[in-house]
Amino acid sequence: MLLKGKRLGVGAARTGLVLGPMQATGGYGMFGEQGQEKTTPYQLPIGTPLHELGHSVFALPDLYEVNASTTCPDDYPNRGIGAWSLMAAGSDGYRVTPEEYPGTTPVPLDAWSKLMLGWVNPIVSRERAELTAGGDAGATADNTVYKVVVNDTGTEYFLIENRQNSGFDQGLQWPLGADFAGGILVYHIDDSIDCAENKCNTRAVGRHPRVHLETGGRACISKETGWALGSDAYRKGSKGSAVTVFLNATSTPSNSRRWLLKTQDKGLSSGVTIKDISAAGPVMRVRVIKP
Repeated sequence: MLLKGKRLGVGAARTGLVLGPMQATGGYGMFGEQGQEKTTPYQLPIGTPLHELGHSVFALPDLYEVNASTTCPDDYPNRGIGAWSLMAAGSDGYRVTPEEYPGTTPVPLDAWSKLMLGWVNPIVSRERAELTAGGDAGATADNTVYKVVVNDTGTEYFLIENRQNSGFDQGLQWPLGADFAGGILVYHIDDSIDCAENKCNTRAVGRHPRVHLETGGRACISKETGWALGSDAYRKGSKGSAVTVFLNATSTPSNSRRWLLKTQDKGLSSGVTIKDISAAGPVMRVRVIKP
């Protein structure tokens, strides 16, 4: 059993110290001292504390599915964006070595979290772009994320990033294996979804999550099908060497249809096509056709 960290709040003084309510600017964090996933109990690594700091210091929400009773289309409990972010299951990341435990090499933040914090300046104006993996030595704020807006208000958009077996993304070896190939991730974002009470990734009837991963091989991420799969990422050959279009309005299971809450607009094609993705590598090429 791994003792999970939680951010808590109390409204009264304790021994002269007042601890605030559980808000982005208040409360306190704590985490268990010992993990027991392996034969011998071990000191809890850095992954869980970093995840909780994401809440308490940077006001980031959980990006795993917060209502566990909700199911994916395949009837398994939905797990948000799985192991692909520190703010989801990626806080348990580790390299496949005897010396590492869950959380020793936590996976970095996802593209949306970095955008919310102002840590990236996404590419927005070019049809063709080269994206550097965030864990690569050549990564900067300007060459790691591509943003494609699909509605007039700018609240619904796609974020594209390159994820490889380098840097802290080596923590993805936990679900993907020591030699995972990497590739392009495509997130579908709707910033009109309210994050109050940490519910921005709640999937309920008539509601979609704020941050969704357009996976290449399944409708959504679930515990039973894996926290991350190699097919979640796009790369040349991942859908057959002859395929050049990786995501558009008719691709399955991923698609670029709009999520707009207006009934007459929901499900209409966004006009976005992602194609001509290169082979996996520290720098990957991608072509985005947009309206």
